Amino acid sequence: MSNELTRRHFIQSAGVAGLGVAALGSSAFGRVSPNSQVNVLSIGVVGTIGGHDRKQVVGHPAARISGLCDVDSQALDKARQDHPDAFVCTDYREAFDRYGDKFDAVIVSTPDHT
Repeated sequence: MSNELTRRHFIQSAGVAGLGVAALGSSAFGRVSPNSQVNVLSIGVVGTIGGHDRKQVVGHPAARISGLCDVDSQALDKARQDHPDAFVCTDYREAFDRYGDKFDAVIVSTPDHT
């Protein structure tokens, strides 16, 4: 097995490390204040990676999905079942314009060709 660092491994590690650093203070004792949660916008919500990424985020005690964005309305409906309180939009520009104050981080789970 090679010790070569791939782009995918780097991005996954950086994302997990970023969430860990953001929540270090309050989650170290198992309690998280609502004000210390990292609110995440998920762009590309289902597909091969989107659902997995969302599960990783909500698995962290100091993170929550606050927004869902996807061009596929069926994908949004499916993801909305898991996150009924999240805002929903079909264009990432709308997410930033209208809901920019509702998220602290963004996960983009779209295919490489987009």
